[in-house]
Amino acid sequence: MKLITVIYLIIAIPVTLLHGFVFQKIWHWFIFPLGMADITLPHALGISMVIGYLTHQIDIEQLMKERTKEEEIEKNINEIIFSVIKPLMYLLIGWIYLQFI
Repeated sequence: MKLITVIYLIIAIPVTLLHGFVFQKIWHWFIFPLGMADITLPHALGISMVIGYLTHQIDIEQLMKERTKEEEIEKNINEIIFSVIKPLMYLLIGWIYLQFI
């Protein structure tokens, strides 16, 4: 098994929970006050899964592009970093927006 696969498997659950937590917080901050029901973490994870399923896009050009081993490692590391940074940035930006409500 490749090392990068092991790393993906190790961080998959915490990153998924982080995405669900951020979705739940953003929902609680901006949707719940408008009269919609509040959601739990399992609801947030499920809604995120549906949205991801319906909107996931694959860049065939990038998928078919041949890469050296170093380029492939760099791409995988960037994906891992982005999967953690993205929800934290959304949480920060959402919190900033919340200060103006």
